[in-house]
This record gives sequence, C-alpha cells and structure tokens, in this order.
Amino acid sequence: MNMNDYKNIKFKSNEDVNMGALTYNCLTTKMDRQLVKAAVMPLIYGKTAYGFSEDLKEFFAKNYLYPINSSLLTLANFIINRLKTHTTLNKANDFMELIPNFAKVLFDFDNVVIIGPYNECTIRYNQVTTEQLSVYSHKKGAGLQRQRINLNTLKKDERNFPIRSKNKSVNAFVANFVHFIDGQICNFVIEQFGILQYTNIATIHDCFYVKLQIVIARYSSKLF
Repeated sequence: MNMNDYKNIKFKSNEDVNMGALTYNCLTTKMDRQLVKAAVMPLIYGKTAYGFSEDLKEFFAKNYLYPINSSLLTLANFIINRLKTHTTLNKANDFMELIPNFAKVLFDFDNVVIIGPYNECTIRYNQVTTEQLSVYSHKKGAGLQRQRINLNTLKKDERNFPIRSKNKSVNAFVANFVHFIDGQICNFVIEQFGILQYTNIATIHDCFYVKLQIVIARYSSKLF
C-alpha cells in the first residue's frame, strides 16, 4: 500500500492536520498482528468491510487517531478488495472460494462426515424456529422488570424428521473445515514428537485439550 492509494479516501481534517497522512503513517509503522488477523483470518468466513472498519476504528483509537466512519469504511473496503485480488494470494483466494462450493455439493448427500487421521468434520445443521418469551420478575424498589428469552425448536417435516438448513450448513462447514485442517496439523506436529502414546491429548478445532484429572494430578501441588 502506498500514499497514492489514499487519493480517493477522504479523511476528515483535524484542524490543520492531514488525517490521511497520519493514518497512512500509522498503518505502515504500527500495524500489528491483531489487526492483520482481524483482516485476513475471517475472510474465509465472509468478513465484511463494515466489520473490518470497526477493527480499524479500534486500531486507530489506540494510536489517538479518530477518522470519521465513512473514511474507515472506504479504507476497509480498499484493504479487503486488495486482499481478495492480489496476485500473491491467488491460490489462497481460490481455496477460500472452493470450500463453500464444496460444501454445497456435500449438502446434497445425507449425513456426510469427512474423516481424517485424527478427527472429523461434519456438514449437518438443521433449521430452527425461534420463539421469544418474556419473563417478569419483581425487584424491590424497581417494580416489574422484563427479561426476554429466546427458545429454539427444530423444524420438522411431515415425517417428523429435522429439516436441514443449507445456508447454516454451508457457512458452518467453511469454519469447521478450516478448523478440521488446523486440528490435523496440530495432531501431526504432536505425533512427530513421539509422545501421543504417553499422554491423553487431543484437539478441539485448532486448540489442544487434556483431561482435567491429568492437569490436577500434574499440577496439584501448585494449584492447591
């Protein structure tokens, strides 16, 4: 990204200070891992420019810069479009486009499960009906107070079978499949250390977990 990219991004001047130059300098000198992660990682889940503009707003605020919302949205659009079209990222973008299409094909089959060497990935999410209830409670000095509670129930067909949700299944599969790959890599790395046969360790998506009893047994002297 260079200063010429900012020509069409109108930043609000802060007295006699050029907000565009300030934000450009801030991005090029202080961009951190958190902001990069906020822009890149959720793209495969359908990250929007509006959502990223909120990340930019928080990033700039930490550096005492406060561009107007429309400028943040324009900048967010520019960055996300650049990520989606940059030639260096062609293969990554092709992969991100492939996964939802792959999920749509799998949805036409019943009870599809992708099984890997260490874990598995499913694509079955059902439609639900949401009903809202109001619960009233009486608090001293405050009168009646209402709290809304959402109740979800499965939608069923004439045979009383749950009705699958294509949108939910496809969107969830995109996230689940990426975590599925992460889990395979995590387990593979642990396997290379040759310790799987000596410890009860597994993965939940891209995180490790062990049984609570093992943690207590190993660290009880420090915990209690």
